[in-house]
Amino acid sequence: MRGYDVVADSILRAGVDTGFGLLGNSNLAVVGALVGRGARFLRSRHEAGAVCLAAGYAWASGRPALCTVTHGPGLGNALTALTSAVRDRLPVVLLIGDIRDREPWLAQHADHAAMIGWTGAEFRDCHDPARLAATVTAGFAGAVARRPPARGSV
Repeated sequence: MRGYDVVADSILRAGVDTGFGLLGNSNLAVVGALVGRGARFLRSRHEAGAVCLAAGYAWASGRPALCTVTHGPGLGNALTALTSAVRDRLPVVLLIGDIRDREPWLAQHADHAAMIGWTGAEFRDCHDPARLAATVTAGFAGAVARRPPARGSV
């Protein structure tokens, strides 16, 4: 089984059947695997818009939401919207493809952990292909656990 199949199956097992994002070379295979398994994918014209779509879906549905963008500058474009989702305590999981095996001088190479750190979101990295399913599962479980219960008065 290929890594993108493992990731897609893990996302579906987390109860996510709708994803949002902007496609690129690092996330195309995962999205293709999700759609091939019956999930719905809604595209955005900008990475921040993709995160906002996922955040709105999470807020309206009360369910965890998947968003995916490409590495490097694609992630950079998503940071402001991700910061807002974090501060709103919405269960959004942002899936970012990686190019760690490529030359570090490439224009799209970036320190994703440092970039995510700016937002206050939790960062989960997976260097071991055998841990892909566990990493994705933990990501969704963590997103749901960080969401506080609804409070209010009538």
